[in-house]
Amino acid sequence: MAPRYGIAQGQESGASFGAGTSLIITSDALWGGEVVLQEQGVAFSYAPRLSMAIDSKLRFPLRDRFAFQTGISMVNRAYVFSMTGSTDTFRGKLRQPGFQVPLLGLLQVPLSATARIGLEAGPVLEMNPSDVGSGNEWFYALVYMKSKTKVSLRAGAVIGTSFKSGAAMDIGLYYNRMMGNLGSLYMDYGPQDAPGLVSVRSALQGHYFALGLSFWFP
Repeated sequence: MAPRYGIAQGQESGASFGAGTSLIITSDALWGGEVVLQEQGVAFSYAPRLSMAIDSKLRFPLRDRFAFQTGISMVNRAYVFSMTGSTDTFRGKLRQPGFQVPLLGLLQVPLSATARIGLEAGPVLEMNPSDVGSGNEWFYALVYMKSKTKVSLRAGAVIGTSFKSGAAMDIGLYYNRMMGNLGSLYMDYGPQDAPGLVSVRSALQGHYFALGLSFWFP
């Protein structure tokens, strides 16, 4: 018997396990790109970069075409930054790791005997265990997390296919909107020949778009 709506054969009444990866682009990159701040003759800048997530998923069929999906994902948000004064320039990269637990409702509609399209939506619990910094005694950048636990809302579309072996594959596009900001980016410029320490602070958004590929085991 062919799998039904991506649920592996023999698991129509139980959970299915999947693994995948996602390519992430933050909304900062789409709407604003590089952010440049001027303070006391020093030019500070930062910009988000393409990031990755690794996903482990569990899907529980409910009734008809509905399912509940959860799991855990490791998400890395990457940023590059620079500080340019009258004497020196410093550039670096920050990678903010985090873990997510989605709690999603999933509606799937069959397109053929093996293909289907679906919509998913729901809250996401996000944990960012530590602040991340980069630099030295004269230049330093820090992503400060006021709250280590946050909540996001996610919505997306999924198209998938099932195989004779009972395995399945999904490709999904979704938007993850954080309730509030991810944190604050602090940058300090203070080389030895500078008149003093120059600092700026900017809020970092946590929203992002993602393109994901998932494989469901039979």
